[in-house]
Amino acid sequence: MIPAPLAPGLAGAPSHQAGCGRGRDACRHGLACSAIFIARALLLVAVLGGLPVSAPAQQGRPPAAAASTERPAQVPEWRRTDAYVFRSIGDVSRRMQFIPQAMQLRDFCADRSVPDDFVRERLQRFGRMTGREETCTTLLDY
Repeated sequence: MIPAPLAPGLAGAPSHQAGCGRGRDACRHGLACSAIFIARALLLVAVLGGLPVSAPAQQGRPPAAAASTERPAQVPEWRRTDAYVFRSIGDVSRRMQFIPQAMQLRDFCADRSVPDDFVRERLQRFGRMTGREETCTTLLDY
């Protein structure tokens, strides 16, 4: 017969170990906690548009493609958002949803066992969502 384990407080060991659980003293001076904090902060900044995640891709884009994504010149003065530092939440969410789809399409493009017709059809479908003509090369923008 195996004896039942004792409760942590009864075994003579402290019932709470430093760095475990949640609360004010849960993550004090730990390397893992610092890494988690930094990762969360970077993710927040990237979501809010503070990091130029796609800046190199936009610089290589031809002017015609960049002009097609801009708003028409007929925007009333009271509706202008040219001075906004960050993009709208809806625009950021939409762009972030394109990233996993583009990554999957890049994998399809690189895999020679995937039929060309299938890849071409998926690229056309993705292009209808993004509003531009997509090829395996344009997926590098994401």
